[in-house]
Amino acid sequence: MADKKKQQQQEELEPIVQQESLQFKPGEYLVHILLQQTRALQNPNDNESTIDPLIQIETMDQKKFSSQKKGTGSNSTLVWNEHFYFKRSFSNGWQIQSQHVKISVLDHKVFGRNAVVGIYELDFSTIYMMDNHVLLHKWLGLINPEKDFNKITGYLKMSINVVHESDKQTTLIMDNEIKERGKIEETKNNLFAEGELLLPPHIQTKGQQLKITLGRASNLMKMDSMLGSIDPYLLFEIGGQEIQTDLIKNQNAPNWELNLFLPVMTPCQSEYLIMRLFDYDMGGKDEIAGSQLFKISEILSGQLQQPKWYHIYGAHIDAESDQRVYLCSHPDLGTCYAGRILLSMELVDSELPKKDKQKITDQKTLEKIRADVSYQWSFQCMVYFALNLPVDDDSYSIKIKWGEHECKTSSEKAKNGVVEYYKYLTIDNVRFPTKEISELPDVFIYLMDGDKPICFKRYKSYNLNPTAEHPEGHHFTVTLIPDKSLKNTPMDHPGIVKIKFLIQPTGGQAKIQQVVKPQRDANSFLYVNLFQAHDLAPTDMDGLADPVVDILFYDQKQTTVLINDTTAPIWNTQLKMPVYKFENDSFPPIILKIFDQDKVSRDFMGQLTIDYQKGLKKGFITKNQSTITKPQWIDVYLYGSKAGQVLLSCNYIDNATIKIPNQISPPRIKHFIKIKLLGLRNLKSFGPLPVTKAFAKFNIQSIRAKDEPLSLNNGSEIITQPKDAGPNPNITSIICLEVNLPEDDAFMPKFIGSVHDYILKGLMQPLIGQFSIDLKLQKLKTLKQIEEKKDIAKRVLNGTIQVDQNIIHLPSLDLGVGIKMGALLSMASGEQFNEEINNLLTQLGILRNNSIHMDQIIKYIEYDKNEEEGTFFEVDKPDSKYYLPLGYDTQTQKSQLYVQRKKLGGQQIQNKSLNQVELQIKSSQQGQQGLIKSNVHYRLCLPCPLEDTVFMQQKVFDIFPLRKGSINLREVESMAEIILGVKENQLNTGKLKGWVEVISQQDLEKLQAQPEFKLIKNEYDFTSGKSDTNLTDKELVVKNQVTIRLYIIDCSNLPPKDQDSMSDPYLKIRLGKESIDDVENKITDNCNPQYYRRYDITTELPGASELTIQVWDYDDFMPDELIGQTVIDIEERYFQQRFRQLKQIPIETRQLIHPSSSMPQGQIRLFLEIIPSKQTSILKNPWFIEQRPKAKHFIRCVVWDVLDVPSHDDEGSSDLYVVGYVDQNQKQKTDTHFRSFNGKGSFNWRMVFPIELPQLQQCVLTFQIFDKDIFTSDDFISDCSIDITELCRRAFENETNIKMYSQTEPPSDGILKQDAQTKQTNKGILYEKNVIQTINTEKAGYKSNQQNGKLVVSIEIVSEQFHNKNPVGLGRSQPNHSPVCPEPTGRIEWTWNPCKMLNQLLGPKAIRYLLLAICFMFAGYMLVMLFPIITGNLMTRIFTG
Repeated sequence: MADKKKQQQQEELEPIVQQESLQFKPGEYLVHILLQQTRALQNPNDNESTIDPLIQIETMDQKKFSSQKKGTGSNSTLVWNEHFYFKRSFSNGWQIQSQHVKISVLDHKVFGRNAVVGIYELDFSTIYMMDNHVLLHKWLGLINPEKDFNKITGYLKMSINVVHESDKQTTLIMDNEIKERGKIEETKNNLFAEGELLLPPHIQTKGQQLKITLGRASNLMKMDSMLGSIDPYLLFEIGGQEIQTDLIKNQNAPNWELNLFLPVMTPCQSEYLIMRLFDYDMGGKDEIAGSQLFKISEILSGQLQQPKWYHIYGAHIDAESDQRVYLCSHPDLGTCYAGRILLSMELVDSELPKKDKQKITDQKTLEKIRADVSYQWSFQCMVYFALNLPVDDDSYSIKIKWGEHECKTSSEKAKNGVVEYYKYLTIDNVRFPTKEISELPDVFIYLMDGDKPICFKRYKSYNLNPTAEHPEGHHFTVTLIPDKSLKNTPMDHPGIVKIKFLIQPTGGQAKIQQVVKPQRDANSFLYVNLFQAHDLAPTDMDGLADPVVDILFYDQKQTTVLINDTTAPIWNTQLKMPVYKFENDSFPPIILKIFDQDKVSRDFMGQLTIDYQKGLKKGFITKNQSTITKPQWIDVYLYGSKAGQVLLSCNYIDNATIKIPNQISPPRIKHFIKIKLLGLRNLKSFGPLPVTKAFAKFNIQSIRAKDEPLSLNNGSEIITQPKDAGPNPNITSIICLEVNLPEDDAFMPKFIGSVHDYILKGLMQPLIGQFSIDLKLQKLKTLKQIEEKKDIAKRVLNGTIQVDQNIIHLPSLDLGVGIKMGALLSMASGEQFNEEINNLLTQLGILRNNSIHMDQIIKYIEYDKNEEEGTFFEVDKPDSKYYLPLGYDTQTQKSQLYVQRKKLGGQQIQNKSLNQVELQIKSSQQGQQGLIKSNVHYRLCLPCPLEDTVFMQQKVFDIFPLRKGSINLREVESMAEIILGVKENQLNTGKLKGWVEVISQQDLEKLQAQPEFKLIKNEYDFTSGKSDTNLTDKELVVKNQVTIRLYIIDCSNLPPKDQDSMSDPYLKIRLGKESIDDVENKITDNCNPQYYRRYDITTELPGASELTIQVWDYDDFMPDELIGQTVIDIEERYFQQRFRQLKQIPIETRQLIHPSSSMPQGQIRLFLEIIPSKQTSILKNPWFIEQRPKAKHFIRCVVWDVLDVPSHDDEGSSDLYVVGYVDQNQKQKTDTHFRSFNGKGSFNWRMVFPIELPQLQQCVLTFQIFDKDIFTSDDFISDCSIDITELCRRAFENETNIKMYSQTEPPSDGILKQDAQTKQTNKGILYEKNVIQTINTEKAGYKSNQQNGKLVVSIEIVSEQFHNKNPVGLGRSQPNHSPVCPEPTGRIEWTWNPCKMLNQLLGPKAIRYLLLAICFMFAGYMLVMLFPIITGNLMTRIFTG
């Protein structure tokens, strides 16, 4: 409770805060879904036939389908590897909150309705609240709600990523789990590892019903203004399922007395149950009146089992329609009370959960919900005054609503924007059905213009009860919220009310003391010390403003002087305002309203409201202090958005003997400013002409106050000379200034400048954009850079570090430790050290002892040999999570490297040179040089851009954006804009690039006295503009030719741009006027294309610096479409000393962004080198990164026999055949083994499947066993899936033939007469013939499967070259070898022996039935034939006897 109070008693200095219940930010959302695998899909109609699965995905009112698979059995493993993208923009959080992702697996029917195999549904909040907003590689248990809610009908493996436009997107790729052949059975039994299955089979999913016991409602909002009533009904929604109550007409206190039932699956994947109240309209659309949320966790824990009243909040009846829906759909944003509802919720067990509603018949329950229990409460408040009212001489009142009860002040006219109420209001002896203050309705405060509310504020009741700290209630300075839903609210005069509240049970002892109107005190004054502001919202089209400040204190108002053409004005002025004799609780707030003063109007730029008591606590307001109070920066807000800061303090004096100084300008000392200008980049002209020759102006007046003289010998402005033409001109100037700046950095101003175009020899100089330089930040950065270099210089002097070309020594500042200045700079600049990446680099041994060890960025491999198999494998292979293999070795190279390693005695070979062509290795054996090297190297792969890591932690250049444009507040028209904030209309017109160094003379003199500074003093000459010994300074004025060598590895998560397929991506590269369009190497239908290509671009630096890498989608008939792009600043890397030292460059991952959206459009992995033209040896020897070309292989498998197959015919026999496939479009089948009576079938049938390696997805070989029928469709018996991914990988990488062996000996009795080929290994005897169990899953889960036979098969993967030289026939046709497939045994043999032939055709079981039938027929025949004789003999004996 204390935490809630603290959160709700928010600082009145802050703006309107978006409510905490909004988990989702409005904006554009992307849902990326990767379908990976399905298993154990059950036939929705029976268990003896195959299905044609198709997956349907529904989300955000969109529907998409996967491809269709045909003829799959219940044990088939299907690999999908299909990506789906859904994108949609939402205007509010509740629209997103109600979204779901529904996955349906269907059995496709050509004619008729598709049958449902299984369904799984998740809501957005479940996914979005996961780590990185991603559900990654999870198995989902599917259910078919149309049949059995409790039975799992299959499993689907998938990944889902839900991201907002401001979130980082997660790359979704197939995990390609490789399972060892010898552990197939173990793998099946442990198919779903812990944490991998969202609803694991050993935790039985339990179908339950959510029971909602709905009693009655009270004081519902009257929606029909003419009739004064409501026709209410409720709608409950959870996990995409809805149920609606009965409609009760013309009743604002309806009595439902219903039990509502909704089926839910536990564990539940939804986070909230949503209840909405609607008003039925016969002739139009039903209107929402309010809503409420219920946490599923509270329902599951039983917290809502007892009937309880829940309050509903909505919007005023005359609110604008769309905004009314928005407010009514957000319980925490409602602007008025809409009633309360009595209900309870619980989960109950049910064998067959279903949606239902029933009248309550249980008497105990009826007694509970009909009981009229209420408790008396009292409400007190003291309304002091209202300030900042819209119009003078208009009448305003304050109305307070507490549930259905209200109280109101009298209506008074405003004078100087103030109404003095000093009115004590009470709501006594009201009854609410609760004794807990946390369950009372919220309190609404309204500013009324006549009978219309124009502004409001809302407080929780539990914030208003007396506490030990506030025994007589809580006082608030309430900044009201303009209610734009009513369309009559003034935007720049929302109203501020001083008020005191107290809520307690009736009979409580606490009482608010009434306060009388204050009288003016001739000895009391408030001194407002206004120093400066910065980052104010620009309101002029040139990106500037002419700010002036109105300071309002009660009925007093004073205005500052006007400062022209700046968003960082300096006033250094003191304003004196008389003060009334206020009580402490009633002391009015200090209001600062900032305007842009134009000739004919004033544009509102922002406001801040300072509460006197809170200012005293924070220290920027003092009482009776004779010195100027130390100021603080206070945020300015523009209706929810931060719009700058103001530096001010206040002195409150009520003692005539105390005098304070009226001069508040801070003391200034001499500073040196050195600006090294590189140039202007990416300039944009929004006029009819392009940018010709741009130049920069620096406004010296912007860093001085109005009452101060020009600083030292500098003029009022500094102008650079227009030189180079075009949008990327080099300036290459060094500006040195000596200026007087504040000694205290808290008063440090911002340096304002502008960029103009030079047209017609200067007759026209149109503005391109404005920029500002934060001198405080630049001063801190200068001191930090000096401290860093001193740190390294000191270690050099101490001998603690040594020069090593493979080590880059870092100052402790880069790791965020050791020097306090680092933390200070981090606070000032917003920089944050990426601890996660630093920890990773430390773990890998790259970052240690404040140094980067480059020998761990790239790792080289060696080979050992598997003598049993004759294949080579890599030794000491780096972790594939962090290192990416580049290049490949042929089998000959592997063999040579293996022999070389043996000659060196197993000594590991390390290649530390940049040159990738020639390797020089010094070994323990003399004369060992010029050894053969591997083409493969493993390179560190970073999950982020290089700029975000310690490899480039420090920025060389300061980048100052150029902006032009304004903020237009007249466009703010909705409550959503007020709550979410207004957006700037400013245009980014380019950037100024250079160094800015700032240091005070005092700091410089202290540094010069330190011995380690002497080693670096030549780099910090602040008094001369000529080039010094710093390498980058010299290179500023000389253009150098360099080659940008770009290595593109791959892209991932590219969204589809085609209607019915994935994108066809290709690359475009731009740098200044140079461009590369690589459309010839486009990759068709792939959202994760792999390129492994190198591109060289020659350019001059300094110059055009932005290397733009674009990914485009190729179209045959329509124009190609941009997918996304990333931009790399080449100059930033070229001039950075650390990047130059980085001889081995890691791979970086960069987001692809489309210019029209802030949503990432995928990622691209790359690394680049900047090679000066003089380094010819490196230019001639690029890195070899190509991957082994794809190669065609053949999977040769022989289906020898099947065993233990159950009979599917009445006579106990089966006509068996086997179907095999890797690709469903290339199925092959054996001949038919007719009349199998013992579950055995002999085939000796060869199948050959072509396959292209490597495969980007899991490679699965599937076999299915069928029983052939003549007059009906063939019966599916069972199937099995064999993962041959590892076999394919070994065959491809080793360029050799690979056979699959197992430790299970194939049976040799009965029809199996061939001996199995074997080989002896350290694991014992391995058999080429593999015995695979075939399984038919008839029940839920793999643990209840049923074995339906065994398959004896041999598998070999061969290369295309070997296959062409040694061809084999299909089946048993010629050429028949490797191995030989003889004629099968155990089949029907022709014979003239009728008994033997009959036995083969009918089988033993049928023969037994036939003989038994013959015996019965003979016995019957004999009985019929002998019956007359026997009967005659009996009659003769009877009559003659």
